[in-house]
Amino acid sequence: MERQCEEEVQRTNEAEVLEMALTAVLSGNGLVVHDWTVHTTKSKSQERIQPFLPILRKTVCYIVAALIFNEKGEVLMIQEAKPDCRGLWYLPAGHLEPGEQLTDGLRREVLEETGLECQPITLLCVESRTPKWLRFSFIAKHTGGIMKTPAEADKDSLQAAWWDHRNKLPLRAPDVLPLVQAGLAYRETPHHPPTLPTTISNTLICHRLIFVCTARGRLCVLTRCHKPGDCYLPVIPCKSHENLISPICSFLRSCLHNKNEESHLIKVLGTLGVQHMPGIAGMSDGICFNTLVTLEEPGTTTDVEPLTICDEMLRWQFLEDKDLCQHLENRITQSTVVPFNL
Repeated sequence: MERQCEEEVQRTNEAEVLEMALTAVLSGNGLVVHDWTVHTTKSKSQERIQPFLPILRKTVCYIVAALIFNEKGEVLMIQEAKPDCRGLWYLPAGHLEPGEQLTDGLRREVLEETGLECQPITLLCVESRTPKWLRFSFIAKHTGGIMKTPAEADKDSLQAAWWDHRNKLPLRAPDVLPLVQAGLAYRETPHHPPTLPTTISNTLICHRLIFVCTARGRLCVLTRCHKPGDCYLPVIPCKSHENLISPICSFLRSCLHNKNEESHLIKVLGTLGVQHMPGIAGMSDGICFNTLVTLEEPGTTTDVEPLTICDEMLRWQFLEDKDLCQHLENRITQSTVVPFNL
């Protein structure tokens, strides 16, 4: 009986710790990454994840782009000065420099290319070719400065101007068009709360998994436990050559054991927040995405048992806090997250 009571107290403590972590992540705050999760089974088909060290200008490239609108719904554009695209138009954007925070890099690029000062409002989306190339597009507001004219043309840009996207303009690349549309849609109806990066250092580019399922009519979250009482949200490092979310899908497929695996579709909804602290030049400059994941389970009911996990260090933790559960359910059903555009 005494042992049973101790186990019950331990489970209660673990639930409380997990719920505190989830509350922090859902509110836009981050959590320090103490360790990352790797495969623990011995199957030949499950290779150990080999993370790479992200170093700006050497192994990774982070781009920041600004979507700044005026009261007419026109978007701020710059005319390129670079020889290969001189005279064409694009959003204010550029490479993050070593030692810069994402929002600081955004302000610098906007000022250099347009002459205007700005205040970031929210991250709109994260685009990725591979984890080696990431673009962070922000909605920002104009707060001061003087618009650059052709008389102030320099190596950064020839001029800046407001653009009505319904009018033709010679663009450097058409990829700005869906970004402008997404920015206008967000201004009309925000689909996620204002989300800006939190300043927390990370060694790698990784995902903290908030993997949520419904079982026994309740929400449960996947956790990783080193030992009893020491459970946390799994952290999955990215590989340099893969799609940004591929490691999540690979990891979960390796951990979940179900006779009818095809009926379960892993759904990566997006990120609840981004953690980044600039590293010293030449040192690691990692990013952690607090990524919300769930399952699409056609034909199943909410009173079934959680899916079986074939990794002894992972387990499901049921949530008790009703307000937290409601908040999490809303974020899932309404997909109120910053999307990954791959």
